[in-house]
Formats: sequence, structure tokens, C-alpha cells
Amino acid sequence: MAKKDNSSKEFKDKRQGVLKLYSVGTSVILVVILIVFNILFENILGKYMSFDFSLSGYNSLQQKTIDYLNSLPEGTNIRIVGLFEKPESYTGTPNQYIIPLMDSYVKEGKGKISVEYVDPKTYPSIMSQLDPQGVFDLKSDTYVVSDGKKAVSIDPIDCFTYDMDYYNRTGYYMPVSNTVEYTFDNAIYRLTSGVSHKAYFVTGLRNDNSTHIKKIIGSMGFDTADIQASTSFTVPEDCDILFINGPQTDIPESMITPIKDYLFARNGKLMISVDYNENNFSEVFTNLNNILENYNIALSNLLVRENNPNYMLSEDGLASNVTVAGDFAAFTSANVLRSSMARSIKEVNNPSSSIVTSVVLTTSADATAIDLNSQDSATGLPATYNVGMYGTFKDNPEASKVLVFGTMSLTSDDYISSFGYNDSNVEFTRGCIRSLVGMSTDNVLQVESKAIDDYKINAEKATSTNATIMTIIFMLVIPLGLVIAAVIVYKLRKNL
Repeated sequence: MAKKDNSSKEFKDKRQGVLKLYSVGTSVILVVILIVFNILFENILGKYMSFDFSLSGYNSLQQKTIDYLNSLPEGTNIRIVGLFEKPESYTGTPNQYIIPLMDSYVKEGKGKISVEYVDPKTYPSIMSQLDPQGVFDLKSDTYVVSDGKKAVSIDPIDCFTYDMDYYNRTGYYMPVSNTVEYTFDNAIYRLTSGVSHKAYFVTGLRNDNSTHIKKIIGSMGFDTADIQASTSFTVPEDCDILFINGPQTDIPESMITPIKDYLFARNGKLMISVDYNENNFSEVFTNLNNILENYNIALSNLLVRENNPNYMLSEDGLASNVTVAGDFAAFTSANVLRSSMARSIKEVNNPSSSIVTSVVLTTSADATAIDLNSQDSATGLPATYNVGMYGTFKDNPEASKVLVFGTMSLTSDDYISSFGYNDSNVEFTRGCIRSLVGMSTDNVLQVESKAIDDYKINAEKATSTNATIMTIIFMLVIPLGLVIAAVIVYKLRKNL
């Protein structure tokens, strides 16, 4: 019998052994490389390679913010502190829109912005660190933006606008837009710009709450406070501008002299907004007009009705467009603004030659006006009516100034919550306020607010969690699949 040749078998066994060692070794080396690369990638490049999958881009800063952060001088040190322990899960809460964005501030701030979360219940000293003098009224569960000298407190709930009509009907807040970036940007701007003004709002006249207009002017560098209408009313010495926003009743007679003293002795600035509605249609505002007549201006008791179809925004003509007049057109990019339930503002023919009175907002020439107390048309023929007027004095740039609007579509919570912080009316209001107090046009960062789909904090939105999932897929699942494929290929080929 011939002897069996084993040389081919031995060669095949040696080849299989080499292939096996090569495949196993390659797989082990590949896994080690992937682990090391993933660790280095996450720690070194992770923050630069994150992706915002959110529908409205709420996890990312807009270019205007990035440009501003880049413009901050070297040595700027802004500290953002969340006065709570950072939650492991924040989906479905306001922090869903805030915490991921903080990572973008750190990334784009390039060492100028730091973010941390410190629970004052665990570390009480954080309060004295941020506010040594105890003057900023800091509270737990809020954010603090600090430059080491001053601090701005931000409540997460204030980083959104809300449907105020829904709130008035139900008592529940329904967010309609996300203003997180706007709020934090302008808090940083207030600390770094050196601009500081004080605005006071007269309360106690069944006023509008003025929540949103306060936030808007706060972003312009104003600190705000309320003054109660009373017989002992005085205007504080640090008042740069006084607001009477949406009064439903006249001011007490005792307030006339203190407000006149503020205007004429201190070159004060006054802004009044009042419309015509079921709660004030019988109010003739005698005491307010006592002040305004010094500027040749008066609030009338006439409800404006627009009849020109090109201006009408409602079938009854009570909601309409109004034209921005004169130099005030420079305060907005829009030619017309929205108005509703407007009260006519009129001249009173004060004979003083030192008074300068200007029209700010007007109707078309086809409007009419009605006195609801008598139900009679105030004019037999259509005419142009003023919905806003401005008054000051000649030859004195520092003289007192008053701005009077017969509509609440510029400053009310209802309007601003419906149309947002970037609406043309709000843009115009900012311009008017800057003009009154002599601020330049660059005293606020005009970043866009972002929509909230379905008018709620949406737990189904794509968030940074989605980015993490995508990272796991690309950095772990796919490479692991390749390793498994390599093993399968080896098993299929080892007997060849």
C-alpha cells in the first residue's frame, strides 16, 4: 500500500493557524483602536463634533450670538450658574431648551463663558459668591449670569413667551416661542456693555402686567421696578423713564404734581399706552390729560374705526394697520404696524411756541371715530386720526419728553406673547424707548426667537440625546458590525 502524503494537510493546517492568528489579532487591534479613538474623540473633539438635530435649532447658537461672543475682549469671564443640581433627565421641562444650549455657550465662548450647576441647599456659599452684598435677589432653581461684580437672575419660565389669552382662560401657561438665546445673550450684554438705566412702571391702575415689555427693555440694559399709584406717590431719583402701561382708570389727582416735577424739574421721560376697551370706555383720563396738555397732547374718548380695506385687519375695522409717521419711521423696517381697539390721540392747541408736538402713528384718511358713551359718530365724515403722538420742547435736547399711544398693540403682554419679541411692533417700541432716553441703536442683541412646535414643551422633539444615539451608532455599532463581519468571513474562508 502506498504511503499517505501528509504534506498538503500540514501546509493547510499551518495556513489556517496563520489566518486565525491574523484575523483574531487584527480584530483585537481594531477593537483597541476603536476604544482608544472613541475616548480621545469624546474628550478632545467631542464638543466640536456634536450635532443639533432639534427641529428649530434650539441647541445651537445663532451666528449673531457667535459673532458677539467672539467680539468680547480677552479676559472676559462670564459665569453662568444653574442654582440646582443638574438633572439626569430634563426632557419635557423648560431645561430641555436651556441646558443643551449652555454647551454651545461654552464652546463658542472659547474660555470667556463658563457654565456650572450648584445646588445652594448643598453648597449655601454659592449665594454669597455670586451676590456678596445680597442685592440681586437670587433664588434656587434659577440661572445666574455673573461677571464677578454684577449678576442677572433668569428664571427658566421667563425664557419663553406664552399665549396669554389661553392663560387668562385656563390658568395654565402655553409656551408659543423659545427666547432662551435672546434672554441669555442680553443678560451677558448687560454685564459687558456698561449700559445701565432704570425704568419704573406705575401699577395700581388695573394695568397690564407688563411682563414682556419689562423683559424686552431689560435686555436693552434697563433695570425695572414698580411704583404703586397712591396719594404719597413720588418718582425715584434714579428714574430714567416712567411707564404708565395699559391703565384702566385715571391716575389720582395727587400724582399730577410729582409727575410734573419729574418731567419739568428733572427732564424726565414718560411713555403712556392706553387703548379703548370695555373696562375703560367711560374713563376720560382728566388727570393724565392735565399732564399731557403741557405737550399739546390729550387722550380722547373716541374709538377709532378703520374703513379703508387696505388698512383693515378685521371686518369691523377695529383691528387695523396704522402708518408710522415722520422721523419715527426710522425705528422699524415696516411701513405699517398693527393696532386694535385704538383710542384717538389729539392735539389740544396749547398756544406755547416752545412746545414741539409730532404725530407718530396715523390711520388712513377713511377712518371714523365713535364715542361709545353716546354711540354717536364723532365726525360726520371720514378723516385721519392719530394713534400715537410725541411731545417735547424746542432748543433743548435734554428736555422732558412724552410718548403717548392710543393702542396696546405695542406694549401689552397679550400682543407680545402672540407675536413674539421680533415683531415689527416690538422693534418699533424698542426704537421709541431708545429715542426717549438717548440710547444708541446697538444697545440690544436682536437674535431671533425660536418656535415651539404644537405650542408646548414637546418631549418628542429631536434633542442632544439623538446626537448621542447617532454617535453610538457610528462609533460603536458600525465598527462592531465590521468586526463581526470579519469573523464570519474568516470562518467561511478557513477551510478553503
